[in-house]
Amino acid sequence: MATYFIGIKAPLACFDNLVREPFRLIPVEQRHLTLIYLGSLRRPKQEIYTRIEKALNRYMPRRFTLVFDRLQPYPSWSKIRYIAAIPRFSQRLLDLHQLLKREFHDVLQDRWETFSPHVSIAITRWKTDPMVQALVREICEEARTVGECILEVEEICFYIATDKYSVLREYELP
Repeated sequence: MATYFIGIKAPLACFDNLVREPFRLIPVEQRHLTLIYLGSLRRPKQEIYTRIEKALNRYMPRRFTLVFDRLQPYPSWSKIRYIAAIPRFSQRLLDLHQLLKREFHDVLQDRWETFSPHVSIAITRWKTDPMVQALVREICEEARTVGECILEVEEICFYIATDKYSVLREYELP
């Protein structure tokens, strides 16, 4: 079953050379930062398109820059499924998330209480054990030597998730 979300394209590749088995890289063109998760929609997509446009026209968010300078396991150290790039705090990112959360409060299916912006760069199917935790700890330490990875946010996207992620519509930020 297809699910939907609104996010930002995030083709970050600056940490890719740190990833090793049992993790595999997520293709760069599939990398994104989820702003809000809508789940399986029971409303016409055209309604969602209109509501995104309405929210953006009301708020008029501007383009902004995100800086990624660290990696961490996601969703947690005790259940490692992904290695994710974490952006530094950005008020503009938080404002954009809050705007969309307000606009779609009636359809949100996000199970996370707090907004934890991240870009998953690698995935594993292995169970979390001390060996996997040690490897991820080592990768996260090595990531500190990479420096800053810059992402210019110029648009947001409405995605469909099936066996892969596809952009249904893009919305340019002024």
